[in-house]
Amino acid sequence: MSGGLDVSHLTPQDAVAALRSFPRRFGALLEVRDDEDESVLGPVIQHVDQAGRDLAVLGAAVDAAVVHDDAVVHAAVLDKGARTYPDVAEVDAEAAIDLLRLEADALAARAEHVSAEQWGRKAKVAGGGELSALDLLREAVSTTSAHLRAAEKARP
Repeated sequence: MSGGLDVSHLTPQDAVAALRSFPRRFGALLEVRDDEDESVLGPVIQHVDQAGRDLAVLGAAVDAAVVHDDAVVHAAVLDKGARTYPDVAEVDAEAAIDLLRLEADALAARAEHVSAEQWGRKAKVAGGGELSALDLLREAVSTTSAHLRAAEKARP
């Protein structure tokens, strides 16, 4: 799982709060200041875009674990190197933050309706391993937090 933020004790309610805060926090990094050109935001936009795409993968894995018996999820839930996406020639800030907002809000909304029993449901990871729905939710928060830290460092 992702390094950095320790999410091992994160409750589903805490995860929902974090997910709901990400669009605002990333959005603040995308605001162009009076003295700068929008082109300086390229690295930040890439992190926002990647975070949104990672949330889509991890959100789908949470859904699979909660809904399906014997769910098998993509290896990318454990292997960040497998989280590769087609190159998008020009991802603009608006499209990137819209994707992140959509995925973060969708996962938060789904998480609010998962019972305590369902959080313990397991999914097998293609290539080996097994994670609970709660582990997958925690990974979504951890991964998005890592992208946020990287975007903050990339912001001039």
